[in-house]
Amino acid sequence: MKRTVRLATLPLNKGKYGELCSVIGHYSDAKRVFVAHLRQTSLWRLLDRSKSFRDYAKAHGLYPTSINVHLIDQAAFDAVDTCIRHIESCFARANIKAKTWRRFTDENERHYAYACLARYSAIGQIMGGGIPEIPTVAIPPDARAKIAAYLHRVIRDALGSSWPTVVKARSMSLDSTLYSVVDNETRTGKTRRYVQVVGPTRNKRISLPLSGISQVSGNIRVVLDEEHKRAFIHVIYDVARLPKATGPAVALDWGITEVCTDEYGVHHGKEYGPALRSMTERRNKTGKARQGKAQTSRSIKERCWL
Repeated sequence: MKRTVRLATLPLNKGKYGELCSVIGHYSDAKRVFVAHLRQTSLWRLLDRSKSFRDYAKAHGLYPTSINVHLIDQAAFDAVDTCIRHIESCFARANIKAKTWRRFTDENERHYAYACLARYSAIGQIMGGGIPEIPTVAIPPDARAKIAAYLHRVIRDALGSSWPTVVKARSMSLDSTLYSVVDNETRTGKTRRYVQVVGPTRNKRISLPLSGISQVSGNIRVVLDEEHKRAFIHVIYDVARLPKATGPAVALDWGITEVCTDEYGVHHGKEYGPALRSMTERRNKTGKARQGKAQTSRSIKERCWL
């Protein structure tokens, strides 16, 4: 299991924030071109392996000039991941796998249909009017054509005219070659950790001071916080597995004023109730304040109209 942690930086000065916005802007421009290009179903064969699309984009001149080529590589990988997540979300909302299971009762036909749904090259071929050949499944050609026609119809309805677009330049994904981590001492003798990310000019990096000391490694994502003129570093950590349960089985009753109560009447997580009450009161107070502002705005508009 893994979890993503957001590490906040200190507020950045105007020059450093501007450089970071410039880099993320170049990254987003490249990703926007890649995502729009991948709308062609004939190119979905490249979604099975992100490096294939990277090579395709380089060969067809989709890479911008005077920009760090490794940064654009990450934009290409990010574009592939974005398109895959969009396709999978459309499939999940339309329950395509469940519909396919109900539609076909023969095990070989189900195997062929699921094998097609597991390969983006096969999905792209189906959307182009083709009939994929799956070497591991032996079924007659007429059965393959029937399944391909059904999948074409349900996939077309699931996707519709939707396709992801890159609207705002707010984040970029970096691998370990595009950033480094250094520790420096402040004037007060404290240790300050910096994440030095790729900059807009050659051989120059942007030092982002973290607000705390945390481990930064592997692939990261830099996200702009436009309101506070800073950035967040998203880092993925491994979650330690829980040890195997020991002792006798105990029945639990989940509650609201506490997390749970066991069969012996012992309450666990008694602080859950007060915390839930505090969050509810805060949300209620915020909602009333927003409603009051909205009513005031409407009354002002009505008076202006009169």
